Amino acid sequence: MPDRRHAVVVGASAGVGRALAEELARQGYDLVIGARHTDDLDALAADLELRHSMAVTPRPIDLCGPADAIERYAAECFATLGEVDAVLVTAGAVDE
Repeated sequence: MPDRRHAVVVGASAGVGRALAEELARQGYDLVIGARHTDDLDALAADLELRHSMAVTPRPIDLCGPADAIERYAAECFATLGEVDAVLVTAGAVDE
């Protein structure tokens, strides 16, 4: 069996991000999924793990937060996955 692949999907709680997380889990990726709403992430992670037998770790993130929070998030993703093959960001942030 080939080595497992790893991806991070930010904006995974709905829409395109959720569809990407679903497809990556179906393709055999272990995932870190991120969005602002923890409840949505926990439910999605449990669903994907149950249906696809892949490791899915929910990690909340607000892209409008401070830059060091985003750096910590990246470090947490690497600590969780070990290596990252893909990063997909479907969420946005506006700096006014």
